Amino acid sequence: MLLLRLHSRKFGLTYVGTNGYQFEFKGQALLVDRYFSRVDLFSGGLGARIQPNISRITDAMRHLASREPNVDAILVTHGHFDHLLDVPVVMATTRARLIASASSVELAKRAGALSGEAVKPGDVRRIGPWKIRVLPATHDRLFGKVPFDRPQSRVPQRAADWICGEPLAFLIEVNGQRIYIDSGGTLAQLPPNQKVDLAILGMALPDSRERLSAALERLQPRYILPSHQDNFFVPLSNGFQFGPLTDFRRVQRDCARENRGRLILMDYFRPWTLPTPGNPKSQAAIRSSKSQVRINPKIPKMKDDAKPRDLEDRTFFFAESVRAFIKQLPRTISNTEDVRQLVRASGSVAANWIEADEALSKKDFLMRVKICRKEAKESRLFLRLVDAGLAKAAVTARDKLADEARELTLIFSSIIAKSE
Repeated sequence: MLLLRLHSRKFGLTYVGTNGYQFEFKGQALLVDRYFSRVDLFSGGLGARIQPNISRITDAMRHLASREPNVDAILVTHGHFDHLLDVPVVMATTRARLIASASSVELAKRAGALSGEAVKPGDVRRIGPWKIRVLPATHDRLFGKVPFDRPQSRVPQRAADWICGEPLAFLIEVNGQRIYIDSGGTLAQLPPNQKVDLAILGMALPDSRERLSAALERLQPRYILPSHQDNFFVPLSNGFQFGPLTDFRRVQRDCARENRGRLILMDYFRPWTLPTPGNPKSQAAIRSSKSQVRINPKIPKMKDDAKPRDLEDRTFFFAESVRAFIKQLPRTISNTEDVRQLVRASGSVAANWIEADEALSKKDFLMRVKICRKEAKESRLFLRLVDAGLAKAAVTARDKLADEARELTLIFSSIIAKSE
């Protein structure tokens, strides 16, 4: 994996998955929600025992070790396993101090951490070059309630043992710049009414997307980084994939409507230097540095020569949208059969594009792309056949998906024509 170097005298950050970041300035580092183990959905959701994956933690730390910063502290926004599970191991490796809520510190200690500093909203900590203000926060609801929020007194062994506790947000000042970070939240608790240079806002669930406009109005950030967007149930080695409950297209629309800063989306282990205010050279540099960060990624619309990674996302979104759409359909005998065929065909488009992207020969590549085209055509056929009922929203969704299937068919036809 390519490692890009940060400007040593400017503030920079590296995204390490879920809501995890490494902030750096002049050889000093501040870590946030460091989580590498990526417990699978079955283990996390069905009560299996979970523990840090030392191999994955070691591999991830190796990607970051070449810059060798001195780690000052680890900030944790709340106690769920995808934020806190790996922290005791990372603390032992980096000798960094833990700064978190009292409940999160207690959990970390039960899991093996030797120490931890409990903080509450209103506290301020100065550590190295960092000024850290602790702010109140809330956690998104899932099916009407905050997940994993029943207090436990035992050593955490299952996902439900890693309780949310008191969520926190942080306002970090360094080098004359302000960075706000949280892991999501609700309209009940908005960020401070204070301008920032970078707003890192958790966007994994609907509640946090509902409060996006209000949060941007208060923070007025120069740059907006939607966080907690990836599927944290798959290994980092699989590459960035949007989580099943995220809606990046809505985030794009809301940010564009608010016009409150520049939207960015970061890939794993690709460092980025935050441009200083009013510096045209740094602004130009970030516009041209596509390998470091994707600025306003154009995921919903593609050109015929779209890069494989972009088309992988688009075919995934298509299959995912089909699965959301069929939940609205009336249960009829014909729909039962047509939906089964539609689910298979739409998923096959995405699966065969991955096969094409990993093809070992040109012949294999062409065969897989032709299958993609065939399955896209079949998807459109069954979308036109299903009974959407009388609901206007369902009919509109069906028509949009059919149009998308047609566009994908044209894209695959273009790829085939250029490759033969």
